Amino acid sequence: MDAVSGEPITNVIEADDTEGWYVAYKLGPDGKFALSADRDSVVSERVERPIKIIAPEWAVSLTAFP
Repeated sequence: MDAVSGEPITNVIEADDTEGWYVAYKLGPDGKFALSADRDSVVSERVERPIKIIAPEWAVSLTAFP
């Protein structure tokens, strides 16, 4: 999630909350993934801003040992 606004961040490929950046697929104005000029691959962008990684409840329960 964005640590400043509290908004969820979507389409994330990679993130580092210690350094404060994430890489995500870029969306076009129609809400679909943006394609490269040759339309051969999806465009991604690195965004540098404070983020907070929150694990979903189901993922946290996978790491719990009885």
